[in-house]
Amino acid sequence: MASIQKLGILVVYFIDENEELILDLHLDMIKQNTHVNYTIYAAVNRLSPRLRLKLEQRSDLIICSIPTTDIRLSKEHAYYLETLADIAVSDNVSHLCTLDVDSFPIKPGWAEDLASSLTNESPVAAILREENGDSVLTHPSCTFFERSFWVTYKPQIYPSWKECKCFACLFFYIRNISELDTGIGISYILQQNGLSWRNLTRSNMINEHTVMGGVYSDIIFHLGAGSRSIKLCRKDVQNVHLSTIDKLKLKISRFIPYKPLQSFVSARTLEKRDKLLVPVIEANQLSYNKIRSALLTNPNNYISYLSGAIDE
Repeated sequence: MASIQKLGILVVYFIDENEELILDLHLDMIKQNTHVNYTIYAAVNRLSPRLRLKLEQRSDLIICSIPTTDIRLSKEHAYYLETLADIAVSDNVSHLCTLDVDSFPIKPGWAEDLASSLTNESPVAAILREENGDSVLTHPSCTFFERSFWVTYKPQIYPSWKECKCFACLFFYIRNISELDTGIGISYILQQNGLSWRNLTRSNMINEHTVMGGVYSDIIFHLGAGSRSIKLCRKDVQNVHLSTIDKLKLKISRFIPYKPLQSFVSARTLEKRDKLLVPVIEANQLSYNKIRSALLTNPNNYISYLSGAIDE
């Protein structure tokens, strides 16, 4: 595959002002470890004016003008990423990589490493969060591919059920309903075309949380939940002790958001689920605070500690 002429890094900047230090670390680590020509293409539609001004002052970042959407959650993230990808391609990037606002490269030369692993048969390298129950989802905290992949397949990063244009697509989403998240559209394109992809899996030797604080193939670090006020992972919701029928109803109503179908999920079921999640959210917040504090105190040492390279 081709060498990197210009890398487009796609980031949707969902982050609270209180997490400015995480934003700074994300930007610093990209600059420190990226040794190829690159530009960060940024969506900032819901970023505070003060943090937006900070991004505007960077020479390695372009704030992209994108119409604001009323969609929320994963589909909102996907909407902005798709638009950023189109803008980057029109700007003649040779390679594209999605990152989350709380993920960043930790290996010097990371982009060359990922680019060198791409082939015609395996055109994508991406984080696979097996620890979150994933087996097919190309996670947007790092998904790397050549422009030709985007131009050829034009994947919808998270298509709605109405955008599934064939039975094979609908069947894929139903079969992988527990992994419906930003990136599932890329997973479908790969599966449908008989393509494989390089899995960047969790390589921590030390885990301070099941999902948060992840080191992936010693290339990418992902704090996790940095953009969310409620620290909750998809696996937390899946592990709630509800009946199989109630869990199925919740999953289907999330995929097909029709009001008649949503009303099929009783308020009692939702109330029970939310009550069971309260202690999980509280525990996750404590873990997040611990990981965040250690990360900001000495990023390189802490990531080396998680990787097993040094003692705490």
